[in-house]
Amino acid sequence: DIGSNTGIYSLVAMTVNRGLKVYAFEPVKRVFDKLEANCKLNNYQINCYNLAISNKDGEAIFYDTLAEHTYSVTINSTEQNKDKLTKVKTPIMKLSSFIENNSIKGIDLLKIDVETHEVEVLEGYIKYIKKELPALLIEIIRDKVAIGIENLIKDLDYHYFAINEKTGPIKVDSLLKREGYNFLICNGQTANKL
Repeated sequence: DIGSNTGIYSLVAMTVNRGLKVYAFEPVKRVFDKLEANCKLNNYQINCYNLAISNKDGEAIFYDTLAEHTYSVTINSTEQNKDKLTKVKTPIMKLSSFIENNSIKGIDLLKIDVETHEVEVLEGYIKYIKKELPALLIEIIRDKVAIGIENLIKDLDYHYFAINEKTGPIKVDSLLKREGYNFLICNGQTANKL
Protein backbone atom coordinates (compact mmCIF):
# COMPACT_ATOMS: atom_id res chain seq x y z
CA ASP A 1 0.00 0.00 0.00
CA ILE A 2 2.17 2.81 -1.35
CA GLY A 3 0.89 6.21 -0.28
CA SER A 4 -1.11 4.54 2.46
CA ASN A 5 -2.27 7.70 4.23
CA THR A 6 -4.27 6.44 7.25
CA GLY A 7 -4.38 2.92 5.83
CA ILE A 8 -7.93 2.42 4.56
CA TYR A 9 -6.85 0.07 1.73
CA SER A 10 -4.56 -1.90 4.05
CA LEU A 11 -7.31 -2.20 6.64
CA VAL A 12 -9.89 -3.32 4.06
CA ALA A 13 -7.47 -5.90 2.66
CA MET A 14 -6.87 -7.34 6.13
CA THR A 15 -10.62 -7.34 6.85
CA VAL A 16 -11.21 -9.41 3.72
CA ASN A 17 -8.34 -11.81 4.39
CA ARG A 18 -6.63 -11.89 7.80
CA GLY A 19 -3.97 -14.20 6.34
CA LEU A 20 -2.47 -11.52 4.11
CA LYS A 21 0.91 -9.96 4.64
CA VAL A 22 0.44 -6.22 4.08
CA TYR A 23 3.09 -3.52 3.80
CA ALA A 24 1.98 0.11 4.10
CA PHE A 25 4.20 3.07 3.18
CA GLU A 26 3.42 6.64 4.27
CA PRO A 27 6.11 9.37 4.18
CA VAL A 28 4.28 12.09 6.17
CA LYS A 29 5.11 11.46 9.84
CA ARG A 30 1.93 12.93 11.36
CA VAL A 31 -0.20 10.88 8.93
CA PHE A 32 2.00 7.81 9.43
CA ASP A 33 1.27 8.03 13.17
CA LYS A 34 -2.46 7.80 12.36
CA LEU A 35 -1.79 4.82 10.09
CA GLU A 36 -0.03 2.98 12.92
CA ALA A 37 -2.78 3.93 15.37
CA ASN A 38 -5.47 2.61 12.99
CA CYS A 39 -3.64 -0.71 12.61
CA LYS A 40 -3.32 -1.08 16.40
CA LEU A 41 -6.93 -0.03 16.97
CA ASN A 42 -8.10 -2.78 14.58
CA ASN A 43 -5.57 -5.29 15.94
CA TYR A 44 -4.13 -5.86 12.46
CA GLN A 45 -0.52 -6.89 11.94
CA ILE A 46 0.20 -4.50 9.08
CA ASN A 47 3.87 -3.69 8.43
CA CYS A 48 4.02 0.13 8.43
CA TYR A 49 6.95 2.19 7.13
CA ASN A 50 7.49 5.94 7.38
CA LEU A 51 9.09 5.96 3.95
CA ALA A 52 8.43 7.10 0.37
CA ILE A 53 8.79 4.59 -2.46
CA SER A 54 10.48 5.91 -5.61
CA ASN A 55 12.97 5.02 -8.37
CA LYS A 56 16.11 5.46 -6.26
CA ASP A 57 17.38 4.95 -2.73
CA GLY A 58 18.32 7.90 -0.55
CA GLU A 59 16.49 11.12 0.32
CA ALA A 60 14.13 13.43 -1.51
CA ILE A 61 12.16 16.57 -0.82
CA PHE A 62 8.41 16.35 -0.67
CA TYR A 63 6.11 19.33 -0.61
CA ASP A 64 3.68 19.52 2.29
CA THR A 65 0.86 21.80 3.40
CA LEU A 66 1.61 21.11 7.09
CA ALA A 67 -2.14 20.89 7.75
CA GLU A 68 -3.02 18.61 10.67
CA HIS A 69 -4.12 15.97 8.20
CA THR A 70 -3.31 15.88 4.51
CA TYR A 71 -4.40 13.61 1.69
CA SER A 72 -1.91 15.01 -0.78
CA VAL A 73 1.82 15.58 -0.57
CA THR A 74 4.10 15.00 -3.50
CA ILE A 75 7.72 14.67 -4.45
CA ASN A 76 6.77 15.91 -7.93
CA SER A 77 5.80 19.50 -7.14
CA THR A 78 4.75 21.87 -9.90
CA GLU A 79 6.34 25.28 -10.21
CA GLN A 80 2.94 26.88 -9.47
CA ASN A 81 2.57 25.49 -5.98
CA LYS A 82 6.16 25.25 -4.68
CA ASP A 83 6.04 28.67 -3.01
CA LYS A 84 2.84 27.77 -1.12
CA LEU A 85 4.19 24.50 0.30
CA THR A 86 6.84 23.52 2.83
CA LYS A 87 9.84 21.42 1.80
CA VAL A 88 10.36 18.32 3.94
CA LYS A 89 13.23 15.84 3.57
CA THR A 90 12.12 12.24 3.50
CA PRO A 91 13.84 8.90 3.05
CA ILE A 92 13.05 7.20 -0.26
CA MET A 93 13.65 3.66 -1.47
CA LYS A 94 13.07 1.64 -4.61
CA LEU A 95 10.46 -1.05 -4.05
CA SER A 96 12.93 -3.54 -5.52
CA SER A 97 15.44 -2.61 -2.79
CA PHE A 98 12.76 -3.00 -0.13
CA ILE A 99 11.80 -6.42 -1.50
CA GLU A 100 15.40 -7.60 -1.53
CA ASN A 101 16.23 -6.15 1.92
CA ASN A 102 13.19 -7.87 3.45
CA SER A 103 13.32 -11.17 1.49
CA ILE A 104 9.79 -10.72 0.14
CA LYS A 105 8.91 -13.63 -2.15
CA GLY A 106 6.35 -11.85 -4.32
CA ILE A 107 3.60 -9.24 -4.48
CA ASP A 108 0.10 -10.10 -5.66
CA LEU A 109 -1.46 -6.64 -5.49
CA LEU A 110 0.17 -3.25 -5.37
CA LYS A 111 -1.93 -0.19 -4.49
CA ILE A 112 -0.30 3.12 -5.48
CA ASP A 113 -1.60 6.60 -4.66
CA VAL A 114 1.36 8.98 -4.66
CA GLU A 115 0.10 12.19 -6.28
CA THR A 116 1.89 12.11 -9.68
CA HIS A 117 4.91 10.05 -8.53
CA GLU A 118 3.45 6.75 -9.80
CA VAL A 119 5.83 6.37 -12.75
CA GLU A 120 8.85 6.68 -10.47
CA VAL A 121 7.39 4.09 -8.09
CA LEU A 122 6.95 1.63 -10.96
CA GLU A 123 10.43 2.38 -12.34
CA GLY A 124 11.86 1.30 -8.99
CA TYR A 125 9.97 -1.99 -9.22
CA ILE A 126 10.09 -2.71 -12.96
CA LYS A 127 12.23 -5.86 -12.86
CA TYR A 128 9.67 -7.49 -10.55
CA ILE A 129 6.72 -6.22 -12.58
CA LYS A 130 8.15 -7.93 -15.65
CA LYS A 131 8.71 -11.15 -13.73
CA GLU A 132 5.51 -11.35 -11.61
CA LEU A 133 2.86 -9.19 -13.36
CA PRO A 134 1.15 -8.23 -10.09
CA ALA A 135 -2.22 -6.52 -10.15
CA LEU A 136 -1.92 -2.74 -9.75
CA LEU A 137 -4.61 -0.60 -8.14
CA ILE A 138 -3.48 2.90 -9.01
CA GLU A 139 -4.74 6.46 -8.85
CA ILE A 140 -3.84 8.49 -11.95
CA ILE A 141 -4.63 12.20 -11.76
CA ARG A 142 -2.59 13.49 -14.72
CA ASP A 143 -2.50 12.36 -18.35
CA LYS A 144 1.30 12.75 -18.30
CA VAL A 145 1.42 10.06 -15.58
CA ALA A 146 -1.00 7.84 -17.54
CA ILE A 147 1.22 8.03 -20.63
CA GLY A 148 4.33 7.33 -18.55
CA ILE A 149 2.79 4.22 -17.01
CA GLU A 150 1.51 2.97 -20.38
CA ASN A 151 4.98 3.39 -21.89
CA LEU A 152 6.60 1.56 -18.98
CA ILE A 153 4.34 -1.52 -19.17
CA LYS A 154 3.22 -1.48 -22.81
CA ASP A 155 4.94 -4.73 -23.79
CA LEU A 156 3.55 -6.70 -20.83
CA ASP A 157 0.36 -8.74 -20.64
CA TYR A 158 -1.60 -6.03 -18.85
CA HIS A 159 -5.21 -4.95 -19.27
CA TYR A 160 -6.71 -1.70 -17.98
CA PHE A 161 -9.95 -1.28 -16.07
CA ALA A 162 -11.34 2.09 -15.00
CA ILE A 163 -12.89 1.79 -11.56
CA ASN A 164 -16.44 3.06 -11.64
CA GLU A 165 -18.04 2.97 -8.21
CA LYS A 166 -21.55 2.83 -9.69
CA THR A 167 -21.13 0.18 -12.40
CA GLY A 168 -17.95 -1.63 -11.38
CA PRO A 169 -14.74 -1.95 -13.39
CA ILE A 170 -14.94 -0.99 -17.06
CA LYS A 171 -12.32 -2.32 -19.51
CA VAL A 172 -10.55 0.56 -21.27
CA ASP A 173 -7.77 0.82 -23.85
CA SER A 174 -5.94 3.68 -22.16
CA LEU A 175 -5.18 5.07 -18.71
CA LEU A 176 -5.93 8.62 -19.82
CA LYS A 177 -8.29 10.52 -17.53
CA ARG A 178 -11.76 9.08 -17.09
CA GLU A 179 -14.68 10.08 -14.91
CA GLY A 180 -12.72 8.80 -11.90
CA TYR A 181 -9.02 8.53 -11.26
CA ASN A 182 -8.64 4.93 -10.12
CA PHE A 183 -7.60 2.05 -12.34
CA LEU A 184 -7.03 -1.66 -11.97
CA ILE A 185 -4.17 -2.89 -14.15
CA CYS A 186 -4.06 -6.66 -14.25
CA ASN A 187 -2.68 -9.56 -16.27
CA GLY A 188 -4.72 -11.42 -18.87
CA GLN A 189 -5.70 -14.25 -16.54
CA THR A 190 -7.16 -11.85 -13.97
CA ALA A 191 -8.79 -9.77 -16.72
CA ASN A 192 -10.60 -12.87 -18.03
CA LYS A 193 -12.08 -13.44 -14.56
CA LEU A 194 -13.39 -9.87 -14.51
